[in-house]
Amino acid sequence: MDKMNIMTYNITHQYHLGAFIMPKELTQNSVQYFKTDKETPKSTLTTILKNVQEKIEEKNNLLLIMSENAQELERIESLVRLVHLRIKDLKDSEMEHLVEMAMPTVNLQQPNEILDQARQNAELRTDFLKTYKALGAEDVHKFCGSTATNKAALAGAWRTKGLIFKIENNNRQLYPVFQFDSTTGKPKPVIARILKALGANMGPWQIAIWFTTPNPSLQRCRPVDLLDRDPTRVVNAAKQLLADNLF
Repeated sequence: MDKMNIMTYNITHQYHLGAFIMPKELTQNSVQYFKTDKETPKSTLTTILKNVQEKIEEKNNLLLIMSENAQELERIESLVRLVHLRIKDLKDSEMEHLVEMAMPTVNLQQPNEILDQARQNAELRTDFLKTYKALGAEDVHKFCGSTATNKAALAGAWRTKGLIFKIENNNRQLYPVFQFDSTTGKPKPVIARILKALGANMGPWQIAIWFTTPNPSLQRCRPVDLLDRDPTRVVNAAKQLLADNLF
């Protein structure tokens, strides 16, 4: 049984149907309304469904409502017609009021612990950006001495390969400098090992904060401070974190 036949069956045996055809170019008389009930002749029903199908194929907007309550459909019809009669004359303020009336009531109060956590995260990110230098994609290109024409491509390629990670601030992608060798400007090999060990469950900012937070597995040293002196220990600390499922 195809989709149209299923629709026909449902309407004939169970539901009332209200179909509101709304062309993209709205006028006062552009809204067409079809209504059926359980007593609608099959020939009439077939004509209505054919009309609906044609409107769909013409890519008009279609609001199709089926209900067991005929009075409910009549109320919806009145509302749709009212909206379309006024839609072109509505001022922004009136439309905003209409949208607010249609929105469900939402409790905007959040538990204190959620607000506290958000505040702590904001403070950690602010401290990170103040303490640790980070480069934009073009700065990474310059830092490593690349001569490629696309100055943003190199950082993106390294990140895609899992060699480095990025953070975002004010819609800008940034790459912490401690990931790069100060001599060559290329990613430190240990970074890829650490990122792999941490897995995909940590977000970019979680990774950044992990690098710069005293770590119990490293005798309270920060991973970032041991990247050059003892990289294997940092990798093991990352593996331990994943094993303990701390995040």
